[in-house]
Amino acid sequence: MQVYMHGTGLTRALYYSVCKDNDEIYLERITYDESIALEYISKGQGLAMSDRMPEPCSTDTTWYLCKWCPAYTFCHQTETSIEKNCRTCAFSKPEEDSTWSCKKYDQPNIPFEFQLKGCDDHKLRQDLNQWADLKDIKGPKEVF
Repeated sequence: MQVYMHGTGLTRALYYSVCKDNDEIYLERITYDESIALEYISKGQGLAMSDRMPEPCSTDTTWYLCKWCPAYTFCHQTETSIEKNCRTCAFSKPEEDSTWSCKKYDQPNIPFEFQLKGCDDHKLRQDLNQWADLKDIKGPKEVF
């Protein structure tokens, strides 16, 4: 909410949630906090511009949060990405202006439609290929 308020110029927002167990409603007025918004924006930019995926929160296949995660099969079963597109290719790179570039073909701005399908020279990024160098993580880490 803080990032949304930052982007839209809002100074207040209403958080609304409903408990699925008993339909109890919870409301909270949120006041814009620029320092929090900028912290989350910085975290997002750091993730987007990183050369590697962040480490998994755990390598324990039985940890309950891993079981709920949509990336469970990626982290704990196949250990490879099923996606073949420019964003999973070792030749591509995210740019500061929210575009992607290709080192193989010296393409400074890969069109979005092409990013989704990639090319025949696709080379899977190493960090999407395996967690081999991360297997020494013993247990759950703080998720956020």
